[in-house]
Amino acid sequence: VKGELMPTNGGQRLENENVHVVYDAIASHFSETRYKPWPLVEQFVQSQSAGALIADVGCGNGKYLHLNPTAYMVGSDRSSELIGICKTRGFEALVADMMHLPYRSNCFDAVMSIAVLHHISTRERRIHAIRELVRVLRPGGTLLITVWALEQKDKTYEAQDVFIPWKLQQKYLKKDEPHQSQEEPTTTPTQQSTASSLTDTTNTNTTTATTDTPTTSTTDTSVAATQSKDGEWKGKGPRLDREEWKKKKKEDRRQQRAARKPQTDRDTQMVTFNRYYHLYVDGELAELAAEAGGVVVDKAECDHENWYLL
Repeated sequence: VKGELMPTNGGQRLENENVHVVYDAIASHFSETRYKPWPLVEQFVQSQSAGALIADVGCGNGKYLHLNPTAYMVGSDRSSELIGICKTRGFEALVADMMHLPYRSNCFDAVMSIAVLHHISTRERRIHAIRELVRVLRPGGTLLITVWALEQKDKTYEAQDVFIPWKLQQKYLKKDEPHQSQEEPTTTPTQQSTASSLTDTTNTNTTTATTDTPTTSTTDTSVAATQSKDGEWKGKGPRLDREEWKKKKKEDRRQQRAARKPQTDRDTQMVTFNRYYHLYVDGELAELAAEAGGVVVDKAECDHENWYLL
């Protein structure tokens, strides 16, 4: 799958527009497809001793919060809509950002973060997120982190940073949810991948209304500008003066943001939301954990096309 690296700046804005807003919008439909526990995670939760205090950071709809009735589990997620679903199921859960967890240091016997860290868009923020997970874990406690792998059995990706579309039926869409038609002239659609679906292996349920095929980044690198002596800005393409160059870059950024916004197909009435993912390579997660510090890695392996650290 052809693609380009995403820009490292503006991480919070990218995550807000293409992670947080998206999961609030698709929460009801997403929850219907997330019900079967991943055996790796199920074993981790059930291995905790009676009375253990366990934090599930990025708990989604809470599908893991009931797996050990002898332990006390607390879920948190950035999506208020998903936490609302947890509440209706009787789970202890709260809205929280994994970058700033509202817990005391050293208070949990076990901490897990399943399929969350791949939504963090810069290396610095990933390291900070791991440090937060370690901070709330007591000395001697256990930590489990899982992320999607770049290495796939039947697929090859040329970029680690991609957009994964989620196709939502109109019946799941709230009336006040922002979306726009694919036929509107202000929209510049991102290039669609022709690869087969990238499947979240924590679930076996499939639905015709969702797709996990990556959309590649469309970062424009056509003008690598440098300033010449006469004040003009020039790059690989035509020479541009400074103001024209600035206008071009501003328009490029506007088009990139527009391309990542929800798109409505007028024929199928499906709304496509683009979710940002950073796909991890072998050793990357363990390297980030080592840089974060405070944790001893017992295992850093791949399970069903997901890297995990324990």
